[in-house]
Amino acid sequence: MVQMKDSLKRFTSDSLICCLNACLDSDECVTFFHNEKNKECVMHSKTFIYSQPNTAEEGWKFYVNRDVTGRCPYPYLYYRRLDFCYSTSINTINRINFNNIKSICSETGGRLAAVESHMKEQFLLKQLADRPHLRIAIDGLKTGANTWTLEDGSKLTYFNWGPGEPQGGNQLCLELYEDNKIFDCPCSFSSPGVFLCEK
Repeated sequence: MVQMKDSLKRFTSDSLICCLNACLDSDECVTFFHNEKNKECVMHSKTFIYSQPNTAEEGWKFYVNRDVTGRCPYPYLYYRRLDFCYSTSINTINRINFNNIKSICSETGGRLAAVESHMKEQFLLKQLADRPHLRIAIDGLKTGANTWTLEDGSKLTYFNWGPGEPQGGNQLCLELYEDNKIFDCPCSFSSPGVFLCEK
């Protein structure tokens, strides 16, 4: 199996090592496919957690570009372009509860993923593109009028708000929701969703 659609780069590669080196040279490459028979390499910036490659052809093997420096211990992968570690296990929950979500991330030495820039927002959305639920819980707590902070106490300044957002009231947490925009939401409510941890 191989995924040609939405690849970063597709090229002829004499060997697996050449394909690996090309992936290592790219800040965006997270995974790649290599075919020894036809000498082809296909690089991607997603992990295929919720989807599978869409083309059945013989000879293809799939590889994940893992950090070996120890900066991102298992189950985390390193994304060089944004210089952060993210969990390869995306969690699906039946009921969003931010305290429970933060505890799950903490158990692996991480924290709930935050959206601090457009580039990071796009990266997270790409990783979660085929998710089973629309809602994505993200880090951010309302600590004052128009003031949002991250779990580490730093101020959140990037907001790609959905229409009419933020609504305020008891909606003190954040999620990526309709049209992949940021919405404020209650910190506990009975809707299913997904989340990703980072380190």
